[in-house]
Amino acid sequence: MYIRFGEIPVDEISGIYKGDMGRIGSEPGVCCYDSVEKDGNYFIVMPMLKSASLNYDFESFVEDLEFGETKAYLIEGDLVGRATFREPCLKNVKIISELELVDGFLKNKSGSCSCDSGIIICPGCNGQQSKFGTCAGCNGKGKVVCGKCGGKLTKSK
Repeated sequence: MYIRFGEIPVDEISGIYKGDMGRIGSEPGVCCYDSVEKDGNYFIVMPMLKSASLNYDFESFVEDLEFGETKAYLIEGDLVGRATFREPCLKNVKIISELELVDGFLKNKSGSCSCDSGIIICPGCNGQQSKFGTCAGCNGKGKVVCGKCGGKLTKSK
């Protein structure tokens, strides 16, 4: 699994940017970070490079996440190469779940509903628990796509 900061580009091609020059090139796919999960926390695995730009990009992503200016996603897809700073590049990207920063850790964004039933069911996954779905307690409203099965569901509020 991988972690992506920001929305998935429609063409699944991330850009290469350089300061005031703007976009100067393209990566072979959607840039993301390798990740591992332990005890419900997701950790980013960084390439072992000495690069001020790599650190600056990562710090900017985390700061934007903290201030609600970007989103973070747990994703999967086909590895098609490595980007400028050796991070993975994917095609056929699927969002598994949205992540949030809690006490310095990336965790699955809470999917519990305000009715406090705490049960989110995805009918597209044969009733398996899913981040998205219809709340069994209140049958919330709003259409979303399940990150696990791709089915259209009702998202709990």
